[in-house]
Amino acid sequence: MVEKRIESTPRWPVISVILGGVWLIALAVAATQGYFPHAMAAAPLGAVGLVRWYFRERPFRAELDDTGIRVDESEVITYSNMRTVTVDDLPTSRGQFPIRIDHDAGRLTIPASIDQPSRELLEFLRSQLPQSKADAYVNPALQDYLEEQLERFGHDKVICFSPRPDAAAPHQGVTTRRISQTILATGLIWSLAIPYSVIWIIPSIIMGVFGALLLLFSYSRRRSTIAHVLNWDESTIVVSPLGIAMVQGKLKGKLRWDEILALNKPGQTHRSFQVSVSALMIRVAGSQIPIFDIYNRSLSEIYEVIRLYHDGD
Repeated sequence: MVEKRIESTPRWPVISVILGGVWLIALAVAATQGYFPHAMAAAPLGAVGLVRWYFRERPFRAELDDTGIRVDESEVITYSNMRTVTVDDLPTSRGQFPIRIDHDAGRLTIPASIDQPSRELLEFLRSQLPQSKADAYVNPALQDYLEEQLERFGHDKVICFSPRPDAAAPHQGVTTRRISQTILATGLIWSLAIPYSVIWIIPSIIMGVFGALLLLFSYSRRRSTIAHVLNWDESTIVVSPLGIAMVQGKLKGKLRWDEILALNKPGQTHRSFQVSVSALMIRVAGSQIPIFDIYNRSLSEIYEVIRLYHDGD
């Protein structure tokens, strides 16, 4: 893996081109007939095409060597500066997936379309994490339990999940943001028609205000989880062949695997807060225990680890 080149060739954004083309045809028809309302009514199609085009996947090139990652021969990320290496969704098959690297200077996302196996690259990058960051934080209340499990089962069979440096999930609210940006783009396009007809003033203002409010809401959702988890940065989960132990806000305790009745995959919502947030739900007798997206591994990865231990695999 060291001194290896990684490249990606993203697929052509066909949907963006089709939607943009339909809107351009509507504009052409409107221009020939001298009647623009039809073209303005089709503006949402153009807005969707523009937003999808702007956020399309770009070609990715990087080189890995003994010291770090050189991206497009301009950005260099040393392994010593990496904080966490995570994925949003870890497929059970050999499928490709994006890899997110949080480092001291920001965040790098390696797309799923690279010409190397994503799982192999993920394992390599995690092996390069600085030891102080790989071991990360352990809540003092679980320190003795963790040491007991490590002494009994070894490092290969005991896994500890610690809080990541920034608990606000970067992917949370992405869909809402794209929708709000599309609405804003529609309002902007409609505002360009105001000089031709004042009838577009009210629709463009409504779309602009609604889009702006929705955009603010999408960013507020990123912080909704940590805002309601007491001392989220002190959370810790320890998984071992005996069971699971956790400190997360007011939740503290241990469970044997036979006490867990079922697991709900990530994506379920937990509604005990004022807002609904994504969580991995552990069902026990008479209750459900949520695991929130605040750890140095994604909920899908935590789910897979717990599922394997719970099923005895």
